[in-house]
Amino acid sequence: MKRREFLAASLLAGSVTAPVLSQESKRTYYEFSRYQLVSSAGKKRFESYWEQAVIPALNRLGLKPIGLLQSKYGSHGLDYYAIIPHPSLDSFVTAWGDVATDATYQSQQEFIDVPMNEPLYSRCHTNLLRAFEELPTIEIAESVQKAAGRLFEVRIYE
Repeated sequence: MKRREFLAASLLAGSVTAPVLSQESKRTYYEFSRYQLVSSAGKKRFESYWEQAVIPALNRLGLKPIGLLQSKYGSHGLDYYAIIPHPSLDSFVTAWGDVATDATYQSQQEFIDVPMNEPLYSRCHTNLLRAFEELPTIEIAESVQKAAGRLFEVRIYE
């Protein structure tokens, strides 16, 4: 291969990979957590904690939409699943620390200061997922956003 052909091919290869790399960075990361509640008595408090403290704090960090899903059937009836989108790995690493220092979040002490002998959940298991190249972000249709009592289905195969 001649030097000129090599340089031309190198420039062409660089121009092809640049859009791919920029598109790659648009793929969202998802924090997918499963909370196993201790008893059904804690459901209302757990939901209120997320609704009034966690979700608003995460939204102020620019993380949206946040999903909090509840198991309706089967042996996981006391489980809740949280889905939090992150634009980068750095966001995943720093988000909860930023939430902890959020003044409005800190004002929700009735949810934060739970006695050690009355825990809301016994276990939290978190996975970090990455969006598909073909579907780099979550998009919720406008008609669905306005609907009350939205129902989403998440299937977990183990």
